[in-house]
Amino acid sequence: RARPRRLRRRLHRASLTREALALALAVVCLVALASARHHLGSYEVFKEELDSRWGFLLHGGKPTASAAAVSPAPVWLGEFGTDHHNFWWTSLMRYMEENSVDFAYWSWNGEKWPGKAEAFGLVQGHDSLTVRHSWKLR
Repeated sequence: RARPRRLRRRLHRASLTREALALALAVVCLVALASARHHLGSYEVFKEELDSRWGFLLHGGKPTASAAAVSPAPVWLGEFGTDHHNFWWTSLMRYMEENSVDFAYWSWNGEKWPGKAEAFGLVQGHDSLTVRHSWKLR
């Protein structure tokens, strides 16, 4: 009888050790994810990404090993839209304001086709006057 009891104790301790290890690993993963979200969810990272893709055209770009210098050029951002007031929207609006980017919002009307609502539309499709999301006009 002593052996099965000792075996049960060992198994119980091993089980607790595995649970503690799994909990510690989960905490480390959550901290890493929170840190990545904080860094990647910053306006500065968003701005750097746009600057590297096309924002350099607004102010001109310095020569690099693989490309010549770029003179400033006008940029027009066309056909973008969303139906969510989120980080992407507020960051894009801030970037466009800070850099005087001209744009065309997609879409004005609230219909994809007659009778089919378009969630990105600035106005409601039923009357083409009622603003769908007032936060888009700020």
